[in-house]
Amino acid sequence: MTRPPAERAGVSVGSLYQYFPNKALRAGSIADVQVPYQWARLSVRNERRG
Repeated sequence: MTRPPAERAGVSVGSLYQYFPNKALRAGSIADVQVPYQWARLSVRNERRG
């Protein structure tokens, strides 16, 4: 399941493995970016409602 993320990022699978040699590092890097982003989106959404 490495090919879809590599294709979406526009890089080769080898490049992906060069920077993120295992699944845990890839998942951690995604979480480092996505968790704060999604939290901010939810905060803005709740402010608009309330």
